[in-house]
Amino acid sequence: KDERARIAFNEDGTVSLYVGTQSNGQGHETVYATFLSDQTGIPVDEIRVIQGDSDMIPKGGGTGGSRSVTTQSTATLATVTTIRGYFEAYLSEKNDGAEVEFDDERMPVNAHVGRTDVDYHGVPQKIWRRSVPYGNTTEYGLYFIAFSCELDRFDYLLRRMYGLTEDGIRDRLLDFTQPVTGSWWYAPSREWLAAL
Repeated sequence: KDERARIAFNEDGTVSLYVGTQSNGQGHETVYATFLSDQTGIPVDEIRVIQGDSDMIPKGGGTGGSRSVTTQSTATLATVTTIRGYFEAYLSEKNDGAEVEFDDERMPVNAHVGRTDVDYHGVPQKIWRRSVPYGNTTEYGLYFIAFSCELDRFDYLLRRMYGLTEDGIRDRLLDFTQPVTGSWWYAPSREWLAAL
């Protein structure tokens, strides 16, 4: 409760993170910027960390006893949660509760939809997918199953997700998920089976 964080969106597209702790050479600035990037998707190199500015952050618990990263990250997370709440309420009101979908020009290059909703040699690489969440207090995740008319589609989409195609871009989804296991199953068509 001793720490505060303030986040400012600057006209030049950068973001300023004002923190109450003061680094003494430990490299806290890198940790704070990385944490904010992880929580928001804002690139680390577009985040400026400002420490010890009592005009912007009038209260802080200071640095000492290995407390800075934990307490300051907690304060930053609280600020991000507040901003996200205001932003979601604004978008919901502005769009009458409808979902927001980026057009191709504004879609981030590493967005999951942008990496997987694609054409290959002029053919849309559509797959049918379903997922079900599972979990308890120690483990949680998502059971994911997908069906396709061609095995190659899975390979192509997974290659795009993992940055193994020409552009080398990795799917943002992989920054905060971890695949645990997987398998491939082939179900031949009735016509194929009848021809045996």
